[in-house]
Amino acid sequence: MLGTGQLVDWKDDGLHLFQEVKSRCYPDPQTLQSHVIDGFLFTKKQENEKTTVEIHASANTPSAVTLERVKEIPAHCRQPMSASHSDIFNVFWDIFDLDYAFFKERGIHWNERKAELEKLASAAQSAQDLQKIFVKALGDFNDYHTGVMHAENGTSVSYFNSGNTASYKMLRQAFEQQSDVDSLDEFQLTFLNGIQQSAMSRLGSSSGKLLNGALLWGVLPGNVGYIGLSQEIDYADGSNITRDRALIAAEMDRAISALQGTRALVLDLSVNNGGADAVSAEVAGRFSDRRRLAFTTRSHRPQGRAAQDWYVEPRGTKQYLKPVYLLTSDLTISAGETLTLMMRELPHVVHVGQPTAGSQSNKLEKSLPGPFHVTLSHEINTDSRGIVHEGRGIPPTVPVVIFDPADPQALTHGHGRALDKVLELIGR
Repeated sequence: MLGTGQLVDWKDDGLHLFQEVKSRCYPDPQTLQSHVIDGFLFTKKQENEKTTVEIHASANTPSAVTLERVKEIPAHCRQPMSASHSDIFNVFWDIFDLDYAFFKERGIHWNERKAELEKLASAAQSAQDLQKIFVKALGDFNDYHTGVMHAENGTSVSYFNSGNTASYKMLRQAFEQQSDVDSLDEFQLTFLNGIQQSAMSRLGSSSGKLLNGALLWGVLPGNVGYIGLSQEIDYADGSNITRDRALIAAEMDRAISALQGTRALVLDLSVNNGGADAVSAEVAGRFSDRRRLAFTTRSHRPQGRAAQDWYVEPRGTKQYLKPVYLLTSDLTISAGETLTLMMRELPHVVHVGQPTAGSQSNKLEKSLPGPFHVTLSHEINTDSRGIVHEGRGIPPTVPVVIFDPADPQALTHGHGRALDKVLELIGR
């Protein structure tokens, strides 16, 4: 699997992975079921004795994975690796050293940390001790795609995600100051529900929450359309990218048709956890008049994988070509950010709000020897002007503060105040 440092043995019972790390190679304990790529398209290319296969989420999106055929999985890769704490730590270190793409952008001096943490790892007495060392290593990355999980018997014991933007810090602090909600995940869902309920209270007519609560649309005062989207994944129980694309396509067609008579539209991505870029392309296509380059993705360590160009182009039965106001914040993450890159290429779109989270790369997932699993950012997205926004976020054209760290009431009232400001802009 080019650009990932992984080998795959595709058998009837699923996809067996092997991880290559510098001089090491070992079997991944996970077996991926073949249904994860149901509906994907495969393009085979033969050059002399070299066979490659490109895997696409759909016919009009770039390649998601590049496979290059090898004669066999090397025998040493099939041998389980020593799971001593020192060995596990060295594999962890090598994975990030090889494949993490943004040390410079995030101000991480990776090699300077090794001696101290390596010493701590050799003295670790338990898996819990080793997890704490991994968290210490990744603690200041502020990257929503980078983290580490300690799991036993398939159940997560401890999970750390390094994403830590200003608004997320506010959310975490608010969670710690209350006792009604037991988990941070549940608290974040309650926060999102509050944002959506506030938006619905302003809509003269509303679709209600659709697609597992991800989509909301209606008409704001002044005959302004509103579409709020909180994720680009999991639109139905057990769905995959192919089904999610079909679901969002149908709902966006319905929304765009119903909102054609409005004089402008707000596309609200201010709280958006991301998902799949192919789904982002479906949404952006409902606002596009012609085909335009949005961004280019390349692997930090390509291994022969070509750069992939993502375009925004007309999709669906109708397109909305009146003024569109795109609303983002530092809680606009991942595929929410690639959707932002696509929308910013359209001449009738005004980007309003706060910079996005700066975590756009697809997430590379790797199991370590023993009970650990890591994720990291290994792809570099460059917009149509050659700018990389990873680590700093995509800046709006018109700054509007939504979640102000200096305002204790911002989590409750900031979104509504921001919508009022956007309506003022449209009113001009």
